[in-house]
Amino acid sequence: MKKLKFPTAHTVLLIIAALVALSTWFIPPGKFDKLSYNGDGKVFEVARKDGTSTYPATQKTLDSLGIKAALEKFESGKIWKPVGIPGTYHTVASTKPTMEDFKKSPIGFLSTAFGEFVHSPLLGIMEGIDVILFVLIIGGFIGIVNYSGAFD
Repeated sequence: MKKLKFPTAHTVLLIIAALVALSTWFIPPGKFDKLSYNGDGKVFEVARKDGTSTYPATQKTLDSLGIKAALEKFESGKIWKPVGIPGTYHTVASTKPTMEDFKKSPIGFLSTAFGEFVHSPLLGIMEGIDVILFVLIIGGFIGIVNYSGAFD
């Protein structure tokens, strides 16, 4: 009798990606309002579903919005991406293809939901490249220091 082995890392990641893709058919889509820092005008810009608002760039503004970060992190550029504002999640219109979309154009290998599933790893890498490179550089540094015997 053949002994069962745990699947490879690639197989596990593919299964997780497939489960996440399937869950999009049951969980309603939505997003948070986003806060970004405008260093030129020294203001916070809040992008909501009904438009954009500006607030003074103060710690009091951050506290009133429920963001637990220091103002200095925005001013120094440590936080440079838009930040989700807690408690502002709202649903948005679904972008799932309808039957009319299927009738308008033929379905190819990379079209509609399957195409999104195939492209999702590349889009994820593009979004998280800063974290990926940081982990790779730190891993390489630790590997070199370990190989040189400095840890010993």
